[in-house]
Amino acid sequence: MLAADTDSASLIDQFAIRTWRGEAFNAILCSPGYATERRAWVKELTLNMVSGFKLFYKHKDFAAFCYGCQDNVIKPALRLHEKLLTSTHHFYLDTNPHIIWNQERELQTSPDFFENLDKLQCDNILRNRKHLTLERLEPRPTVEELRANLTNVLTVCPGLYMRQIGQGDAVKPPAVVRKQQVLVAYGEPEKKERFMERGERTLMSYIYFGQSKERERTTESPWAGWRMHIAGG
Repeated sequence: MLAADTDSASLIDQFAIRTWRGEAFNAILCSPGYATERRAWVKELTLNMVSGFKLFYKHKDFAAFCYGCQDNVIKPALRLHEKLLTSTHHFYLDTNPHIIWNQERELQTSPDFFENLDKLQCDNILRNRKHLTLERLEPRPTVEELRANLTNVLTVCPGLYMRQIGQGDAVKPPAVVRKQQVLVAYGEPEKKERFMERGERTLMSYIYFGQSKERERTTESPWAGWRMHIAGG
């Protein structure tokens, strides 16, 4: 009974804290001083962003490009950030690379990767990063076939989760707002080998595999190089 009372008290405290926190941030966001600082942040973030992409922008109207980045990227990101600050619910990022060291001190896919495929967004690099949906595969592969033909290459984006916090509510499991994005190689071993030898790669991958010493280091574990550099394009 004492443990149950303690859990109930912690839930009530958590709800009160989250409510106070949301109201406090909302008061700050509504203040005139914040509006002035916010405009300065928008300008600074926009200039930092366009400075990294102006190399690829060939049109003359660079001001329009700046306003486009500001209105379509920076301002929506700030609105989302402010929404998360004022919400009573708890939003958080979490990632699980599903990669472990084996006894030979080599990286390999962890066993729980295949058990959590439904919680991941798997993009198949053997098919131009097309989403891999097991429910649409005919026939649906067995666990043994997945272990033989599915390779976990790289985690690109962490998952976004939300835990509801309400007064008097029981503790609920977190809801998935956005699945963790993972690059995988799904196909027969021969197809994966052909892809690694002749498939299109990112610029970083060409630089990486163009070095003979690095190529020799990755002979035994060729996916190690891809895990390091495939996200560079």
